[in-house]
Amino acid sequence: MAIIYGVFSASNLITPSVVAIVGPQLSMFASGLFYSMYIAVFIQPFPWSFYTASVFIGIAAAVLWTAQGNCLTVNSDEHTIGRNSGIFWALLQSR
Repeated sequence: MAIIYGVFSASNLITPSVVAIVGPQLSMFASGLFYSMYIAVFIQPFPWSFYTASVFIGIAAAVLWTAQGNCLTVNSDEHTIGRNSGIFWALLQSR
């Protein structure tokens, strides 16, 4: 977890540029692929694979959250941003 959140924190410095270049939808898709890779590491666990996947998932998490915020903002106006944010966070917390 320390590797994931350490890389996540450092990656947040560059992810706005990545999302601006690649686009928010493609960024979220690519991040989803890295999340799938992280889950797949648990099939055949090796310490080095956990460390490597943790670095990638930290980067992917930063890209994912930046792209999600971008999509939410672009698809809302000043009257619906609060409602849309509330719906997103309610669904996120209700898992």
